[in-house]
Amino acid sequence: MPLDGGLAQYDYHLFYGIDQQGGYFISKVKDGANPKIVATNQTVPGRSIELEGKHLQEVVD
Repeated sequence: MPLDGGLAQYDYHLFYGIDQQGGYFISKVKDGANPKIVATNQTVPGRSIELEGKHLQEVVD
């Protein structure tokens, strides 16, 4: 969410503050983006794979 009305201008200090308070935020990314997965909030029983530390394009099939 651009906070100043511009394109792709983010207030990372605000995001850091939200994270420090235990909050979350959502941001859109361009097609083909390959962010690193740093945490998961869901566990699935059975044949699940470890996601943390991998990049999105490595695990999306």
